[in-house]
Amino acid sequence: MIGRFAVPMGALLVLFAGCEAVTESDETSYEVYDSLGITVSMSHGPAWSAESGWTVSTAPLVVIGSRDGGDPNSTLGRIGGVSVLSDGRIAVADDQASAIRVFAGDGTFLNSLGGPGEGPDEFQRLDRIARIHGDSIVARDVGAFKTVTFAADGSGFRTTRGPSMSWNGLRAVYVAGWEADGTALVSHTPQRSDYPPGEAIVSNEWHRFSPEGVHLGMVGSLPNMRTNNTGEGAAPLTLSSRARIAGASEGFWHAFPESVEIVHYGADGVDRIVRTSYVPPEVPRDLRDSYTEWFASVNREAVRDAPAEIRELVEARIAQLTFADRFAPFTRLLLSAEGHLWLENHESIAEMRAPDWSWLDGSATSSWTVLDPDGRWLGSVELPTGLELRAVSGDRLVGVTTDEFDVQYLAVHELVRTP
Repeated sequence: MIGRFAVPMGALLVLFAGCEAVTESDETSYEVYDSLGITVSMSHGPAWSAESGWTVSTAPLVVIGSRDGGDPNSTLGRIGGVSVLSDGRIAVADDQASAIRVFAGDGTFLNSLGGPGEGPDEFQRLDRIARIHGDSIVARDVGAFKTVTFAADGSGFRTTRGPSMSWNGLRAVYVAGWEADGTALVSHTPQRSDYPPGEAIVSNEWHRFSPEGVHLGMVGSLPNMRTNNTGEGAAPLTLSSRARIAGASEGFWHAFPESVEIVHYGADGVDRIVRTSYVPPEVPRDLRDSYTEWFASVNREAVRDAPAEIRELVEARIAQLTFADRFAPFTRLLLSAEGHLWLENHESIAEMRAPDWSWLDGSATSSWTVLDPDGRWLGSVELPTGLELRAVSGDRLVGVTTDEFDVQYLAVHELVRTP
């Protein structure tokens, strides 16, 4: 998957790999039932047949960006968050420029929001954006611990400070997303000091903050990742995945990808659970060995000239690599404008066994499993080669492509929804 893998530089990094994508099944039953006031939907197979389903146009309808920098407003550095507004306008966070560019649906530049600096509507480090309150655009400055909400036409903004890194004793506090009314979802990045001994699931505290920055209360302590804390090998389990969230119209979705179970938290707690019967495959021995060999080679090269004690530490961590028993069933969670849940599938085992497979680069292609707003498992959508999905709205699918010079472009493709 584009951008999934990274080379560890002198330290042990756990990388995410993949498993079999969800495929069609003869069993397509779907049931909805109530469990103590919580609506639960369960799918036993995809609803789409071989003749139905959705497809994505191979050629993009619109491409935004340039290599020569001739038009500074349409030249994008490093693309962060992307939001599609109700009238088709596209807001793009350029993290490198610390600005948000707004384009018409045909790619015409309209206006720019923010910019680098320390002013109330400027960013030291633009982190993420989202569409809230209809067509307002909210952005997080992780460098200054503030949130800026813009009118999409640039006519005004509001700045909210906090929470600080030390708020409530949490370390490395960050805003992970927003609900549609602007309520911020705040958590923290687990540190190794958070890991209990041995193999365990590490949970995060999740809190809500109002658009004005007022603490509304704690949602709960939700599972974040499975870890192994023994000797020098304290790290998430290799080939596992961390929890994913997506802000929704009234609340947010949370998923801990050890099964296909996505939980919706409303104002009063859990009110919906979406499940499928898909069980991901076990991690085979040959892929564990392949990963270990690659990982050891990269880390040894990174510390080749380091002092002996550093090299010994790296060797100890390599020896203590601990793998997940099964691949996670998905790696990313995205909510479309219409409320469909999109789950990014892992690469297949066959793909990872191919001679040209690379743990560093992953795969240039990807597929996503789609669940409808009621939680029914529809099927999978294949993306064009090299497209990294960022947003889905109506019949438009928006993603990022990168050329051979590492220049990024925003690409808009047609999403064809076959009845």
